[in-house]
Amino acid sequence: MSIIHRLNHITSLVFIIIMFVIIGSASAIDSESLVELKIAYRTNIVPGDMAGLNIYPLGDDVQVSEFELRIAFDASVLSIADVLPGPFYESNGWEYFDYRLLPPDPSRPDSLSGIVRIKAVADLADNDATPSSLYLPNARPMVSIIFNTIEDPALAGRLYPVRFYWTGCGDNILYSGDSDTVFVSNLVTDYIGGQYITDNTLLPTIHGAPDVCLIGDNPDWGKTVTRAVDFHNGYIAFGPDTLVEPFEFMIERKSAINPGESYDIGVFKTKGTELLRGFDFLIGYDLSKMTFNGFDPGELTRDDGNYQWEYITYRYEINNDCIEDCPTGLIRIIVLAETNNGAHHPLSLSLPDGMRLFTLKFFVPSIFNIIGTFLPISFYWMDCGDNTIAFSYRDNSESVLAGISEKVFKYVKYLISHYQEITDTLAQFPTYFGAPSGCFEMADPFQPLPIPLIRFYNGGIDIVGWDVDAIGDINLNGIPYEIADMILFAHQMTRCNYDLFTVNIDGQKAASDVNQDGITMTIEDLVYMARIIEGDALPGQPFDSTYPGQILINEFPDEIDIHGTFSTDVGGMHLMYLLDTTTTILNVEGWPSLEEMTLDYNICFDTLKILVYDLGNGSISAGEYTDLLRIHYAGKVPDLISITAAAYDGHKFDLYIEEPFQIYIETAMDQLQGHTTSIDVVKEKGSGRIYGFNFLIGFDQNALTLNGVSAGVLFDEQGDYQWEYFTYSYVDNVGCGDDCPTGLVRAVAISNINDGVHVPLSRDIPDGMTLFSMDFTIANDYQLSGTFVPIDFFWTDCGDNVMSFEKYGYYAGYPNCLAHSRKVYRYDSTQYSEVSDITTGFPTYTGTQAECLVEFNLEAPMPIPIVDYYGGGIGIIMPEEIPARGDVNLNGSPFEIADAVVFGNYFRGCNYDAFTIDPEKQALATDINMDGQLLTIADFIYLIRIIVGDALPLDSVLIPFHGWIGFYDDGTAVEIGALFDEVVGEIYLLYKLNGAVIQDISPLSGLGEGHPSYTTCGDTLKLWIRFDPGLPVGQRELLRINYSGGAPELISADAAGVYGRKVDLDCVILEPTGTDEAQSPALPTIYKLYNNYPNPFNMSTQINFDLPEQAEWNLDIFNIAGRKVRNFSGSNEAGTYRVSWDGKDDNGVEVGSGIYLYRIKAGEFVDSKKMIMLK
Repeated sequence: MSIIHRLNHITSLVFIIIMFVIIGSASAIDSESLVELKIAYRTNIVPGDMAGLNIYPLGDDVQVSEFELRIAFDASVLSIADVLPGPFYESNGWEYFDYRLLPPDPSRPDSLSGIVRIKAVADLADNDATPSSLYLPNARPMVSIIFNTIEDPALAGRLYPVRFYWTGCGDNILYSGDSDTVFVSNLVTDYIGGQYITDNTLLPTIHGAPDVCLIGDNPDWGKTVTRAVDFHNGYIAFGPDTLVEPFEFMIERKSAINPGESYDIGVFKTKGTELLRGFDFLIGYDLSKMTFNGFDPGELTRDDGNYQWEYITYRYEINNDCIEDCPTGLIRIIVLAETNNGAHHPLSLSLPDGMRLFTLKFFVPSIFNIIGTFLPISFYWMDCGDNTIAFSYRDNSESVLAGISEKVFKYVKYLISHYQEITDTLAQFPTYFGAPSGCFEMADPFQPLPIPLIRFYNGGIDIVGWDVDAIGDINLNGIPYEIADMILFAHQMTRCNYDLFTVNIDGQKAASDVNQDGITMTIEDLVYMARIIEGDALPGQPFDSTYPGQILINEFPDEIDIHGTFSTDVGGMHLMYLLDTTTTILNVEGWPSLEEMTLDYNICFDTLKILVYDLGNGSISAGEYTDLLRIHYAGKVPDLISITAAAYDGHKFDLYIEEPFQIYIETAMDQLQGHTTSIDVVKEKGSGRIYGFNFLIGFDQNALTLNGVSAGVLFDEQGDYQWEYFTYSYVDNVGCGDDCPTGLVRAVAISNINDGVHVPLSRDIPDGMTLFSMDFTIANDYQLSGTFVPIDFFWTDCGDNVMSFEKYGYYAGYPNCLAHSRKVYRYDSTQYSEVSDITTGFPTYTGTQAECLVEFNLEAPMPIPIVDYYGGGIGIIMPEEIPARGDVNLNGSPFEIADAVVFGNYFRGCNYDAFTIDPEKQALATDINMDGQLLTIADFIYLIRIIVGDALPLDSVLIPFHGWIGFYDDGTAVEIGALFDEVVGEIYLLYKLNGAVIQDISPLSGLGEGHPSYTTCGDTLKLWIRFDPGLPVGQRELLRINYSGGAPELISADAAGVYGRKVDLDCVILEPTGTDEAQSPALPTIYKLYNNYPNPFNMSTQINFDLPEQAEWNLDIFNIAGRKVRNFSGSNEAGTYRVSWDGKDDNGVEVGSGIYLYRIKAGEFVDSKKMIMLK
């Protein structure tokens, strides 16, 4: 394979570095493989966190009936938290999956010190059930291994392999779909660069199954053995312990270039402290305006230089997939520090800032249409492998990682910094705007996740300007500064694609640079031309200053009002708006302030262009204007692209574009009674630097209970803002009157409390940011069904609903201002209505009152009405939209015996098989006791009691009582005992069988009138014990589950009183004591982490654990990718403790459905288990 072979993955460059090693590696077995198995990569892991690695198959036409894998890892750093089958296991109906850890062997190296064996079988042939498919899930997880990692700062930057390992011929094998053929290894590649390590070595080995495993088709199996599987190893890499400075690469810019000559354009590394190992750059240019005619590799690869990198090449690329706005010329440059052929090593991987990496040579021809133009030379992306680097952290030079674009900048001549960011991760290939978001994800799960660590700066060639004699001759008739030139200029500013420039587009554009600032077609050029034509100015005057001005934009549901403040007379304005497909522009009108001016507008595709100008000496006088322009529209509000203005003399206005703040209370519709809902308060829009806020919010506490208020990301201690203070408090509304809300909450935030200890990182809050969230529980009152409960801003004095802020721009007037309400809107479930009124007096929903907007004085912050407040609320679902409580069969008649039959079949059946009409609605109808939890035994018994007339369908939740269930497992049977405070009607248990086979379930002495029944659903045992008339109070031995094979594992336990009261259960796994008697609860003697309950769960779940002694403990919850989402901690004496998780992360944001791992650390004790959230 050639070094310049184009790889198509994100980290192609990392692999290119070591591809030469393939030539000299052990010879591969020369047969074609049917399938590949790849262990994924994980990078930037935090020591102490979990890390999940998936094993993926590649090959969608292979049927497999069984597989057995053996995986090796470094047990001094990694430990197994869990091993899970991929989604195919359940969806295809496979019957057996198990894993076990093998004992450590001191003779193995550290990297192979941990071994896990994984086995899966599609059909155990022990029943009539058969799997629905034997096809492996192509490019989807086949197995997920969840690792714990140790907390050791020394791991920063280090890499640890996870490999396939062979100790015998039965390791890492797949059985064909008919079970007649055993597939063994063909090729093996290692974790860095895909290096082939296949070799016919003796067992044990990492090099694949040796030939001895194929001799005589291996009599140990009695089957045909064939080499048909390629195995690819993976790894876990830990991130650095310090903040890494991004790499910066810059294409040189040459200015004042004359056509007809050749020029050198250097590409530089301008920043970056980590070790660079190689790069793959793709650079585009306009082939019609410049010719690439050479390449200079620079110092990097000089044989006698200070670096002596080994490989560099360049080649032309063809861009067949691009349709428009594409570079017609493309050059790819690949540079490698070493090719790993063992013959050479570079002297240094640490490159100084400012170093020229290579030089591109271009010839610029003498052609008319490039005069006065800038010819860009830009980084370009056709796929995720373009413009990537291979690098290593200085903390660990052995780990080779992939770097990808973080930001992209283009050269803009008129900007002070000369560079404008153009990054757009939503763009699609091909693109100038950097790697799209898909490249930041593990689109190829078998390659390392790339790290966004590169900033690219484009350059180019700036051609000398047009002949001064041609400036102002827009129609190119040889006579500049005619009225015809200005008319053509003005009309073109609102037209599309320069369609009025019919002589020579580039020449006519160049002629429009009247003020000769290098920028064509600007409002300043147009107004300056008017002054020249009117005789008020001469051509060629310098424009080295600007005037200050300020624009205020007010957006409303059907119009946009534009206000302005100008320090001198205005000669013209130009505006552009981006239109959505749903937007219709109805009209654009000017107010009397524009009576001396001409207003013109036009729609070009999706852009509204507006021009205000005058062919003569008209102007807008200096001053403040509450109305300049009004845009009437229907549909989605247009998005501002730009506003520019020119003074009457043609000088530029430096405009500050000011938007009023918009603060929204979120609206949540179709909410269920008895459930909790989170309502965000969001800064939707607004310009100005915010220092703090004081919001007062009202609600109906007869309908809503406020559970708490959680701060947004502004207050994250390690976040991008690090604001210092947030608090909330309930406010008494005594003396407020009948029109006041019954519930009031105040939220106060301060960015910096000026104690000298801490300074916030930023007060620039982006639009759309959640400031804080309010958590409400909706009352169980059927009179609220179908209603909308508003949540609104409320004012009791001048200090309510204000923000301290600093205005941007020239007209700040005072650095610390107090933002008051400008407009107030309330929502009624369908639309917003303005209720603003500064004359109603306090208390009020209508906003800040006139008395608060006193004339500015230097002793207090300047009051400015600049905030639009939008109320929200909660819409409660209509009765007809949810099934009646108790109508489980959805026939319109609740609390029938048929409802009880359907509900009971749910407990006896598998999944939602009993719900055949509408499973989701039928499940909603089972919340009989209205506790917000569906499908519980307490609901079922309460339903029975209502049907037989022993209870009424009350609207209040029954108070639970306490109970305890103990489980004693001796390896062949599980004995179950119980102790309850009150009489129990039913107990419902779920077990994961783990391959166990139930022999029988026999009663014990305390079962009494209990009637046990059970069923199995796949690998799950459902056990239901009904007590008639009830299980008496006290300690009881209930029954014995006799089993063989694997060890059953308790998933969840549920119980209810004879009249449907819930039982607050403690489940305890009892240790062997030499007696068959059930034991009473006592102080635990060992550390223990129990299975959460319920599991799976919807809204919340409980996790119990035992402490045998006083200990500090941490309980962490991780998602399947190993990222921590929630932490609980404490310090407690010996005992059994419970943690309730509400399904939210540490920021109060609800997490999604899926598998989660929970891990406890207490003293030296560490244990973890898994749970499933279903929404």
